[in-house]
Amino acid sequence: MLDDVIVTDRLRLVVLDRALLDSLATDPSGVHAFSVPAGWPDEDGMEHIERWRGLAEVDGGSSPWRARAAVDADGVFVGHAGFHGPPVPIGDALDDPTYEGLVEPCDGGAVEIGYTILAVKRGRGYATEAAAGLVEWASGTGEVGVVIACVRPDNIASLKVIERVGGFREIGRCQDGDDEELVLRRDL
Repeated sequence: MLDDVIVTDRLRLVVLDRALLDSLATDPSGVHAFSVPAGWPDEDGMEHIERWRGLAEVDGGSSPWRARAAVDADGVFVGHAGFHGPPVPIGDALDDPTYEGLVEPCDGGAVEIGYTILAVKRGRGYATEAAAGLVEWASGTGEVGVVIACVRPDNIASLKVIERVGGFREIGRCQDGDDEELVLRRDL
């Protein structure tokens, strides 16, 4: 079985399973596997929780290929990072009508990563550590040949995260609503 928790030097990336998502949605200040800062989830956080709850309906609620809480050494939620779903063929991963770019073959499946660190916790290297942890974990599963990241070209901080993790190269562009995003690929 794949790990429910990815451990890095300073973080634990804890799977946001259905039970934990339900608890966060109904009682964010309640007892969880970590403490949640006052004011979270805000409106954006609730949108994420509701989206993840919908995905949990589809996959049974306990897939390790989902969003994870990023928890620091003090047991405090500092953000979230994870996968947009389980490994799929590269053509399926890039099957977006707005995508323009290369679709090169790979050995193994493709996964997309994402990460968000709370504003009050930014500037400490958590996003880089979380993203690197996700890439390393995905590589260790033997199921993944490519990691994808989609980043708005004006999101300099996120582009620097991808640069620090290393090994990513731009392969195209797509639209996420009104936002154009760079599509970056790292072969494992």
